[in-house]
Amino acid sequence: MRQEDKQIFDSLEPWQAMGLCIEREAGGEPREGKIAVATVILERVDHRSWDGKTIKEVTTIVRHL
Repeated sequence: MRQEDKQIFDSLEPWQAMGLCIEREAGGEPREGKIAVATVILERVDHRSWDGKTIKEVTTIVRHL
């Protein structure tokens, strides 16, 4: 991630980071597809065996989604 992108991302609230990730992953999908991506993000936060422990960590680790 470029430094200027990291600064912008760091200033986002978790819900904003999640929204960006959902749009990136399922932007062209129907509502159900977007809900599915959101569910995966929240499941990964809940299951601490994943690398990320927060929404922002989960949404920035490329291999997760």
